[in-house]
Amino acid sequence: MALRAPLAFTLRAVSIAAAATALAFSAQAQGAGKVYVSSEKDNKIYVFDAQGERTGAIDVCKRPRDMSFSGDGQQILVICGDSNAMGLVDVATAKLAGTVPLGDSPEMFDLSPDGKIAYVSIEDENVVAAYDIGTKKPLFEVKTGGEPEGVLVTPDGKTAYVTSEVANVVHVIDLATKKVTKNIKVGKRPRRFVLSPDGAELWVTNELDATVSVVDTKTHTEKQKIKFEVKGMRQADITPVGMTISPDGKSIWVGLGKANHVAQVDVATKAVKSQILVGKRAWGMGFQPDGKTLYVANGLSDDMTLVDAASGRAIKTVPAGRVPHSILVKCPPPLLARCAPNCRRLRQFAQPHTPPGGQCLRPGEAGSAAFWVGVCGAPAGWRCWVWVGCCPCRLSLRPKSPSRWFRSTVTLATRRGGWSGLTRATPLVVPSTV
Repeated sequence: MALRAPLAFTLRAVSIAAAATALAFSAQAQGAGKVYVSSEKDNKIYVFDAQGERTGAIDVCKRPRDMSFSGDGQQILVICGDSNAMGLVDVATAKLAGTVPLGDSPEMFDLSPDGKIAYVSIEDENVVAAYDIGTKKPLFEVKTGGEPEGVLVTPDGKTAYVTSEVANVVHVIDLATKKVTKNIKVGKRPRRFVLSPDGAELWVTNELDATVSVVDTKTHTEKQKIKFEVKGMRQADITPVGMTISPDGKSIWVGLGKANHVAQVDVATKAVKSQILVGKRAWGMGFQPDGKTLYVANGLSDDMTLVDAASGRAIKTVPAGRVPHSILVKCPPPLLARCAPNCRRLRQFAQPHTPPGGQCLRPGEAGSAAFWVGVCGAPAGWRCWVWVGCCPCRLSLRPKSPSRWFRSTVTLATRRGGWSGLTRATPLVVPSTV
């Protein structure tokens, strides 16, 4: 794709925009690389540095469980099961700033693509409920099977997947009609989700049959089961629950619960590549941005294990409060990115598509060219999939004018091992062939 005059002026403009953006992001870089661990019995979120040294503790509501960053990255949202609330923790001050009232015994949650709505599984009421985080008001609820747990919202915000531990199904919920459109039969006691980087596969842990189900997101059928075996362990003690995806998108790591191991599974081949001994009841996990260190919450040994992902060895284990549940790692500012091979249209995000005007631009290794991600010579409404920092991201282009070079709002969405709410929305100068 040819870049026409005034090219030098435009590149300078992009460089200026990059510098301004770097300054703007510097304030948001607070806590980058920090590791947050929710402790169910201590009613705290413990804060660690990347090396596993505890640096602080945040008092929150009762029985903190699942966590995620808010849409703007300024808050940690934490589900508190015994308070029937979502805690809102200010990242800058490390203090509980407020709560959102929830239903009876909330479990897990995910955010809408704009970060404004939380979809929460309410275990004792057998529903998934939607809440407006800004107004702290309930919006609607959808009936599920017994003991709903895992929740995952698709990148287009149209569908939510919810596990039912009792019914052994994944509910497919249309968020526009607020109805279950399909029940996908999986294994025994399904718990948590990970979405593959291309959006084509939904991985589901099945706690009571030592498997992970791989679901085709186009047909909504189970296409494969991955079975786990651990030498010296009874099958009944292999209880997969938590999962996370590596920053390069090539491996999914599975916590094997009472088997006291984590397993590394190749996304492409579905082969189990390694198993690593950690602490007791390994569930919650999270990666450092560079993908080198995996953090594992061990709920029954009250500690966290740091794993060297490359060598497949546990580095050390540190105390992490009583009954640590979830791990959240602060991403660095998303200044550099690389474009995926093809764009995908918003309504067909799982299907590769070459937009009018040719393939995606390849950004440079550093500097202003890094902001040429996701342009792809496509008109408004097209999206690219990119990697920024530690997270897979969705990049949305909304040009304000049809000129060759336009000012665009670039929106990046990140999630632990999948997709979630907005983390950045910054005007940038980017090229286009519109």
